[in-house]
Amino acid sequence: MNSLSVSATYARNNFFELLDKVSAGLIDVVIKKDNREVAVFSKKNTHNAHIANMTKALDSLVDVIDADELANNPLRKLEAASFLGKWDSK
Repeated sequence: MNSLSVSATYARNNFFELLDKVSAGLIDVVIKKDNREVAVFSKKNTHNAHIANMTKALDSLVDVIDADELANNPLRKLEAASFLGKWDSK
């Protein structure tokens, strides 16, 4: 991805224009103040948010699934591997 380096003043004056470009995934903006890089303005990674939501959902399911159900689950037995192998080859 392309990176654009701008002064803090330029970023302030052109915030919405930069926001449109960043949200479209066209650029990352490096903001400088007193010739030092102080911030990076980049598109939010929504992938992490999806993982967090899935983790919450799975955590809530742990209380629903009984330990006995897991122990008696036919897919957890040794012979399940041969059954699944036959199923995949069709």
